Amino acid sequence: MNKLIKNSINVGKENGMWKGDDVSMDGLHKWIHRRLPKPDLCQNCKKKPPIDLANKGIYNRELKNWWWLCRSCHMELDGRLKRLHKNKKTGWMQKCKYCDNEYWMIPSIWKKGRGRMCSDVCKVKDRKRNKDGRVI
Repeated sequence: MNKLIKNSINVGKENGMWKGDDVSMDGLHKWIHRRLPKPDLCQNCKKKPPIDLANKGIYNRELKNWWWLCRSCHMELDGRLKRLHKNKKTGWMQKCKYCDNEYWMIPSIWKKGRGRMCSDVCKVKDRKRNKDGRVI
């Protein structure tokens, strides 16, 4: 916990503005953000840096009910990724040539010869491979 927060006397339940469980979604996210350390990698896929602070279905102040996720894991776990792709008329799920992660591909990108990998990170790593398939 932040030393400034820990040593202050007017924080938490001692604060006159404390709302407890009636806090807004934005306020709760800010409260959790200050207390839950951000890891180097997504806590779900362990591949990409996390961007989103997401709950595990229980919206409260318990830190164990929250985790840091990359955007694609957050959207997939929320069901937003499937809804997004379902609404698009063209495209398909594609497996990344480097990491086997699935991502949405659209024909215009595929025709240009791009889109064989899910991210720029995988593109760079794939370029570093030598002919034996080992990373240099």
